Amino acid sequence: ASGPRVLIVHAFDRLDRGVLVSQPEPDLGGTVLRMFLGRINAGRAGVPHAEALDTLDVGFDATSNEALLTGRVPLDPTVHPVVVWVLGEESTADETFSSAEQSLVEAYLGAGGRLIVSGAEIGWDLDWFGSAADRTFFRGVLGARYVADDGGPTAVEPTNGGVLDGIAPFSFDDGTGTPIEYPDAFDAETGNTTCLLYQGTSSPACVISPQVVV
Repeated sequence: ASGPRVLIVHAFDRLDRGVLVSQPEPDLGGTVLRMFLGRINAGRAGVPHAEALDTLDVGFDATSNEALLTGRVPLDPTVHPVVVWVLGEESTADETFSSAEQSLVEAYLGAGGRLIVSGAEIGWDLDWFGSAADRTFFRGVLGARYVADDGGPTAVEPTNGGVLDGIAPFSFDDGTGTPIEYPDAFDAETGNTTCLLYQGTSSPACVISPQVVV
């Protein structure tokens, strides 16, 4: 596709006990945690985003958050007016947004960029367990406020009158068919809006501010 390109940032590095797959084992009298690497973190969390952009005939590039931090790939809104930052189940151990990444994002937005953030534990990491600077970033830059560690169902539906109003409810997973565990529930900071609710609840799953969707 011609024209401006979207930058997909793969920032899901987590690989620990917290993301192991629980599997019933009746012969063992319960459930066990399995290390199915392809279902835990196959290193392809950005692929569904790329496939969606390709379907829309929108050009894109892809990189890692590490490449941004070393400066090998710049965050430049004149080249990539939209960035999709993919965090999967990244959480406190690996950090969703480090201080250095927060600075990069703030500079990018300050230069006129637009940001879409996808991840299950962003509020838990930054707003619940984070430092004062982390909370300021989450609330002031990303425009959301943490409400709960688990929004409930993994199916979501659009808010009435929101930008996604009219689409059918849908379920989300990590790109492998494995449901995301403990997806955060957010609320919108003043001046921002919510666009998705966990189905059958009043818990927001998505917040939109003038430059950011999280």
